Amino acid sequence: MTPSQYEMLSRQEGKAALPYYDTGGHLTVGKGHNLDEPMDDELIDLIFDYDARKHLRALMHVFPDVSTFGENRMNALLSMMFMLGATRFAGFKKMIVAIRKKDWLTASREAQDSEMYRNLKALGSPRGDEIVSLLR
Repeated sequence: MTPSQYEMLSRQEGKAALPYYDTGGHLTVGKGHNLDEPMDDELIDLIFDYDARKHLRALMHVFPDVSTFGENRMNALLSMMFMLGATRFAGFKKMIVAIRKKDWLTASREAQDSEMYRNLKALGSPRGDEIVSLLR
């Protein structure tokens, strides 16, 4: 695709941050991306990479020293941030305080004593147990 073709299509499609229905009745987002069509692996990975980096930045905002926590604990916290988003993650006030004190046992107990953990258990997901174990 030439730069002029790209510019023309970009200008004509416009930009939509939220999904909308186009003139053909298709759910669309971004610059004319049809959400009714299945995503290929390349797009799935591209979106995941963007989201993972965004959530890592959010985690580093809460804990600027997160890289010193060790890989397991950092992975547990990134998993929580990715799943919950920054606003819901911030609701884990006691866990955050415990982490800042490097009290990992209390932090793991706070994660385990949460709606997040109970919801994951109810779904039969091992993710909650893994998070708790990695925090310990």
